[in-house]
Amino acid sequence: RNSSTSVAARCSVGSGSATVLIVDNDGTIQFTRAAYSVDEGVGEAVIGVVRTGNTNRAASVDYQILDGTASYGADYSAAQTNGTLQFAPGEVFQEIRLSIVDDTVVEPVETISLVLTNPTGGLPLGGQRTATLSIIDNDISFQFVTNHFRGNENAGYAVISVERLGQTNAAASVV
Repeated sequence: RNSSTSVAARCSVGSGSATVLIVDNDGTIQFTRAAYSVDEGVGEAVIGVVRTGNTNRAASVDYQILDGTASYGADYSAAQTNGTLQFAPGEVFQEIRLSIVDDTVVEPVETISLVLTNPTGGLPLGGQRTATLSIIDNDISFQFVTNHFRGNENAGYAVISVERLGQTNAAASVV
């Protein structure tokens, strides 16, 4: 996929004139999206990095993986939290892979920030030089609404309220 911008200019020399068309096909290196989302139970998140334009020469870009609300080791891990992606001549796509920890803690959506820096090979960074990975929790738990309940011994029953936490789009029961 080539990303190009054309610029037309009108030139004249003496009594003659010509139109010159300059095509910008330098390309960029950037994330394929601004936001990625995975379920906590997915096992691995794959973040795409793409380069466009002239792919006839080698290029590289450094990356960093930074904690957002997710914590390295507790919520995710990676072979390294920073590194360099190498693009061979003709290669247009690379991946950053992160292992996602499937814990049993009910928690809100957690985020990881990714940043690209230091491109080489004559390519600048594109507009999508940062990305966010959201980890969607898949855990369910139950808790009593309060730790005090009252009932009348002559009523034959008591109302005890239980609250469901975490994922609410799947069937669950309390025994």
